[in-house]
Amino acid sequence: MKNLQKRLSTTIMLVKSSTAFADPAVKQSVIEELREISRAANLQPLNRRRLLVVLHLARSLETSLRAVVDSNGIVVPPEKRGMGGYLTALAAHTPPLVTQSVRHNCIRDVTRLRNRIAHAAGGYPRDDGLVEATAQAAHACLALILR
Repeated sequence: MKNLQKRLSTTIMLVKSSTAFADPAVKQSVIEELREISRAANLQPLNRRRLLVVLHLARSLETSLRAVVDSNGIVVPPEKRGMGGYLTALAAHTPPLVTQSVRHNCIRDVTRLRNRIAHAAGGYPRDDGLVEATAQAAHACLALILR
């Protein structure tokens, strides 16, 4: 998971330098979620480490998406308030704040995996490659919305 640590460092710098967060406390909470991933890097067993990495990535991404939606005055209906709803709203915004391909990849690689492992006992990311793909999708989305 060497690539994950590099991507994580870049993502933290991206969040720190972003002006997309209206509330500094929200920005700090996203940074802390990302730092939790580094703290989990040596946890055993592997299933536990992978689970925590994906959950912290998803939480940091969803919080960031909500902050960008709010700071741009985008209204998301209560039943759509979640990662998929925020991504769809940002992609539908004029001008779009995320591309349709990034929205699709993020839903496929982050949201669905998060839902599968968070809502089913015994559900874990199967390997480090899947965790890396999740981190890559989250980073691509954050890079677009936090610019």
